Amino acid sequence: MKLDVRVKLILIVLSATFASLNTDIIAESLMMTAITLLLSLCTGAVRFRPLLMYAIFVLVQYFVFPVSPRAVVFMLSILVVNVRNFLPTALCIMLLYETTTVSQLMSALTKMHMKKQLTVTLAVVMRYIPCLGEELAAIRDALAVRNITSGMTSAFRRAAARAEAFCVPLIVSSVRTANDLSAAAVTRGIDEPCIPSCRSAGKFGAADFAVLAAAITAVGWAVYMEYFV
Repeated sequence: MKLDVRVKLILIVLSATFASLNTDIIAESLMMTAITLLLSLCTGAVRFRPLLMYAIFVLVQYFVFPVSPRAVVFMLSILVVNVRNFLPTALCIMLLYETTTVSQLMSALTKMHMKKQLTVTLAVVMRYIPCLGEELAAIRDALAVRNITSGMTSAFRRAAARAEAFCVPLIVSSVRTANDLSAAAVTRGIDEPCIPSCRSAGKFGAADFAVLAAAITAVGWAVYMEYFV
């Protein structure tokens, strides 16, 4: 199943709107299930982990918090509730990232008449995320080989040494990688005012209209329940 990039962008906005308005756990569960199913259909892989994570947050909020000390509830309730509320939005962002290439995103944003500064920034960010993952893996392997905390007896000193050895090369590498990606994007003509001849935005299909209709209906229901009931 393939969706237009513009539909994925609209889904992110609508899911965030629904999460900020909705207070019904049943409606939120249905929305979470629907987006998980949509993600599975678009990626071609069955996704159980998002639903499992959501179920854990629901169980913690409704079954663990009522019998927990007030201090624990005070420290964790905001985190648990907010993460649970915006899990559907996170899945929509994941859907966009996993099923959209940079060229498709640029084409869709150009079709939506977005400013060039925004399209270039998003293109560089999407290129940067995979590079960041590779850098994190390389730094983690290097730290495991060097064993920089050997001989340190203080837990605080070990934690500080690990943080320094991890953050410093990550920051330096991030700056270098971002500059390289920006230069590569400019070299490929990403900031040219004319529209590349190889770029074309697709048209909406039946699946696009069906998904949009379902999302708009859900947001409309949330607005009605919030302001008119």
